[in-house]
Amino acid sequence: MRLLVFAASLLIAGVASATQVTYSDFSGTSGLVLNGFTTAVANDGAGDTNVLQLTPTGGYFVFGTVFSQTQLKASTGFSTRFQWRMTDPAGISDGTDVGADGLVFTVQTQSNTAGGAGVGIGYQGITPSVAVKFDTFQNSGENDPSSNYIGVATNGDINNADYPGGQTTVATNFDNGTIWTGWVDYNGTTLSVFAADSNTTEKPGSPLLAYDVNIPIVLGQDNAFAGFTAAGGGASENTYLLNWTYFDFYNPTGGTTPPAVPLPSAAWPTLAMLVGLGLIKFARRRSTAAL
Repeated sequence: MRLLVFAASLLIAGVASATQVTYSDFSGTSGLVLNGFTTAVANDGAGDTNVLQLTPTGGYFVFGTVFSQTQLKASTGFSTRFQWRMTDPAGISDGTDVGADGLVFTVQTQSNTAGGAGVGIGYQGITPSVAVKFDTFQNSGENDPSSNYIGVATNGDINNADYPGGQTTVATNFDNGTIWTGWVDYNGTTLSVFAADSNTTEKPGSPLLAYDVNIPIVLGQDNAFAGFTAAGGGASENTYLLNWTYFDFYNPTGGTTPPAVPLPSAAWPTLAMLVGLGLIKFARRRSTAAL
């Protein structure tokens, strides 16, 4: 009896305490909510299959977001790895290059359908939230340091003047048509951001950006929807998300994409609880029969 009750407790606690979500591609999108222009496509035209297209080139004031259907633990620590490809930048120029506006990874509690078009990269106005921007258009009104940079943001506020030391320029354009790999680790105090182009899929030894942020205070709770936003205004580009892994605990590991572990749907915690209760009832029957 004790063994069965202990096993049931482990099953229930395992769902609640530690989760790894892995989409090695997006041939299936169970557990995700796709918004705006986001759609699963069979081929991005560059050799990547079963990907998510968040924004199309040639679109005018379009956006796309994708979030976990259910909230995941985020405030005490997390690690995530993802790959993207941006192609065919078009439209207006920021004075350096055409194409917009980039990709944002965010944890947020507003809604799994949040997002909007334009300069805010689909992220502006989402609050409470913490985000990392991979920005590909320089907006002087938001004090962008360049037309290709990584920056942090909170509560949908994209003005870089509000985050001193929270940006770093990257020399190679994120929308150069190659595959990029990004890593974001949060150890409970510091967001560490890494990025590498198609020359390697190995995680760099040092982050491009490290920034202290109190995520528990910002979010006001432990759990959040995790996902991505992208958008364009007068400029555009194809923005493809190729794969994604998320650990809801601090786990700063690199390497290649692991096998797929789709995100549970909203029904999974309930199912796990029912299974656990079933084990407990079975144990009770065994105990009664033994008397």
